[in-house]
Amino acid sequence: MVATLFTGSLHASADLNIKNTLSVSTVKAGSILPVFYELRNTGPDKAVNNVVTFTVSGATADKDCTAGCPVIDIPAGATTSFQEYLTVPSVAGTITMTASFSGAVSDPNLADNTQTTTVTVSTDPDVYISANLPDQLELGQPFELSI
Repeated sequence: MVATLFTGSLHASADLNIKNTLSVSTVKAGSILPVFYELRNTGPDKAVNNVVTFTVSGATADKDCTAGCPVIDIPAGATTSFQEYLTVPSVAGTITMTASFSGAVSDPNLADNTQTTTVTVSTDPDVYISANLPDQLELGQPFELSI
């Protein structure tokens, strides 16, 4: 009789989570908005056959991931990223984006696998103010200030 040992887990589990690292809540109309997501596997097993599903309204995504885009296998405790570029319309409004992260192994916590983010599209002009002062000022003396 020959015994065969199986070293892989029959019930692999990987706790996946996704986080949008976007630091703005308002974006200029007509611009390109880079969107980055941090994809993490907190374990205990390797996450395989991973997919990010990305949907957006109010803008146009650079690539179509509405049916899912593959992501590399992620070892337990490791992180990777997913990026997308959005073409922002030239009119005011809102952009709503939803990204979901899933894999082929079971996930004990599905609550942190999806993130929805909303940003405002602004048509307000960019305003820059510059004040020019002399290099050296004398106390009590008038000086020229140009703005």
